[in-house]
Parts: sequence; C-alpha cells; structure tokens
Amino acid sequence: MTFEGPATSPIRIENETTGEFIEVSQSLLAGEKLWISTEFGKKRVDRIAVDGTRTNAFNYINLASTFFQLESGNNLLTYSTGEDFEKAPVTIKFYPRYLAV
Repeated sequence: MTFEGPATSPIRIENETTGEFIEVSQSLLAGEKLWISTEFGKKRVDRIAVDGTRTNAFNYINLASTFFQLESGNNLLTYSTGEDFEKAPVTIKFYPRYLAV
C-alpha cells in the first residue's frame, strides 16, 4: 500500500471484512509517500522523501495494528487520515498466492 502526501497523522487502513487495521503515526508533506508491505516474511513500513530517500517508519506503527492478509473473496478496505477533509491518494496492490499439494 502506498499513501501519498499531504496527509495528517494518523494514517490508517482498515480491512472492514475482518476489523483488522494498520495505523501509522506519521504525517506526510506534499510529494512524500508512506509505503506499507504486509507480504509474508517481508513486513515493512517506509517513509519515502520527495527525493526518493527511504526511511524505516516501522517504529511509528500503532501497537494494536495487525499486518493483515486479505481474506479469500471480497474484502472491503477503507483508509483515513487525521483530518476528515483530506483525501490522500492511496494505491493498493496485491499478488494472488496459491498453495498446492
């Protein structure tokens, strides 16, 4: 997931299907991004500056957050920032993973 600034802290994405959420206590300036990966074994939270410099932002995660995985079928995801009027652009990408025996 990638959030684009400007955005006011906290930045939150919630899976309404399961009630799980990820919340980061960081504000973003215009041109900055917050990148969250929930990939199995590769969980990360990075703040990306305008010049492309990445900074680890994992320590800004709300301790009640869960790096959720999508459920099979439909999932309803919502996002919010600290201000009701802000509508920061968000990009969500996922890759289907299949197990076989």
